[in-house]
Amino acid sequence: GVQTCALPICRGPAVTLLAPAELAESVAVREAIEEVDVIRFPAPRVSAWDPRNPGVRVAAYAEAIQRHAGTHGWDCVHCHGVYGMVAAAGVFAGDVRRVLTVHSPAVAEQAWNWTHGTVADLLKLSGLPLIRRSEAAALRGATALQSLSRYTRERMATLYAAARAKPWTVIPDRKSTRLNSSHVS
Repeated sequence: GVQTCALPICRGPAVTLLAPAELAESVAVREAIEEVDVIRFPAPRVSAWDPRNPGVRVAAYAEAIQRHAGTHGWDCVHCHGVYGMVAAAGVFAGDVRRVLTVHSPAVAEQAWNWTHGTVADLLKLSGLPLIRRSEAAALRGATALQSLSRYTRERMATLYAAARAKPWTVIPDRKSTRLNSSHVS
């Protein structure tokens, strides 16, 4: 989804994972899990109906990166969600590789969800432009993209020019024993 994302940040063999806390934590919780430094930061309290929602979530990620992980010496930021990537692109210098794994086009997924639910879901359709802008910003902020299927890569390329302009890896390439890296054309 677009609201929750673990944000692994790598410095050589060191990995720090940032993620919003699932519970109503008021302070960040830090623990080591299998040699990964896991930091769960307080999730912002903002209504899904609030048009400030994307900006509030991006700001929470950016603050968590700056406060808990630092902004220097990292080799790579790898994100599985829109808001974390937008924050990472705003915080990290251009020399840090920023990889976004796209599981599905968020705007298309939410459009489908919201047209197959309740009347309240239909009202949520008005938020699709905000999701589209956030998703486009995440694609622009990434230095490389990857997905688990060619379908997702092709769908994103249809929706966004930024998806066509970046190196894109489909993992795994089901027709080969090697990973498939390519530009979408």
